[in-house]
Formats: sequence, C-alpha cells, structure tokens
Amino acid sequence: MLEKIKKKFPHYELKTTICALLAKIALRKPQKEAFVFVEDNNFTILARNAKGLLGCNCFAFESEADFLYYCLYFLRGWYQNAEMVPLRLCGNITAQSPLFASLKKYIAKVELMGSEVDAIANPHYYYDII
Repeated sequence: MLEKIKKKFPHYELKTTICALLAKIALRKPQKEAFVFVEDNNFTILARNAKGLLGCNCFAFESEADFLYYCLYFLRGWYQNAEMVPLRLCGNITAQSPLFASLKKYIAKVELMGSEVDAIANPHYYYDII
C-alpha cells in the first residue's frame, strides 16, 4: 500500500504535529523558552534551553484548570523558575481565550506565535487519510 501511495503522490510528506512544531522551533535562536500547541481538548508542550530540547509531552484536558495544571506541572519539571520562562502559544488559542488568560495569571511572559506556525495545523488529525 505504501508503494502505491508513493507512486501516486511522489512528493508527499507525512508529519506529526510534534515534528512540524520541532521543525519550526529549530529555526529560532536557541534560548530558554517553552511552546504550547493547543488543539480542541489536547495540547503538545515543549521545553528547551540554549543547548536544545529538554522535553516534550502531550496532554488531554477537559477543563481550563486541567490545562493550567498540566502546563505548570510540565514547566516546573524542567525549569527552576518556570513562571519566568517565556511561553509561546500557537494552535487553537487566541488572546481572548480563557486558557490564555489563565496562563497569564501564573506565567510572566505569555505570547501568541501567530502566523509563523500556521502550517502546523493538520486538517487530517482526526480523520483517516485514505
């Protein structure tokens, strides 16, 4: 089956959300920062420093409190002063989102990444490709 796909679509690329996010982050200047890619009821969070990637994880959440807990738990596992680490958000989140407002209460520098990561969204995430 893979051979048929390669023959019909010779230039296709199969990427996960994490791979796409890592590729975008790799283009940025290395520094202490964290990234959150938010989808409907799950998110991917990555931590890095000047030397490279520290860790990455995905969480499912049902409430704003769940989202905040998982973000802070992950960040505190990698950084001594997690509340001071810049947190860059992308995906299904806006500045008016309750998730954004909740993070702003605990993290000193929270910002939306905007168009530089728009290509990460995968419209086939919940669907069969074939």
